[in-house]
Amino acid sequence: MTIDSCCFNIFPIIELRIIFMFNKKTNHLGSNLDKLTNAGHHLPSLNKQLNQLQQATSELKLVFKDCLPEEILTNCWVVNVSPTSITLAVNSMTAVNHICYMKQGYLKILQEQSDSFTQVKELKVIFVNF
Repeated sequence: MTIDSCCFNIFPIIELRIIFMFNKKTNHLGSNLDKLTNAGHHLPSLNKQLNQLQQATSELKLVFKDCLPEEILTNCWVVNVSPTSITLAVNSMTAVNHICYMKQGYLKILQEQSDSFTQVKELKVIFVNF
């Protein structure tokens, strides 16, 4: 067996292993290379989701710039969006209480002034300590 024939036989196995790793979940006993390869496969979808949330946050801040106080608006992020609900994360319990108290008014403003959130029927607010 020559070196060329040996390499020729190994490369298809490596390619098949890489393709197979993208389709399976690595268990806790897998090697670090397997775990990193599998994690790297999910990066494009996570990046897409992050971009969507950042875009939703910037649109929400534009809509609420005249409604919410600046202190709340600078520390407010969209963390989940579905066709009928939107979840905001804020870092103050006072902000949570304020938004919850004015929830119906903010929801109406969001439905009327935003192109992306016209179908939203529920506004959720969570406290995030960071």
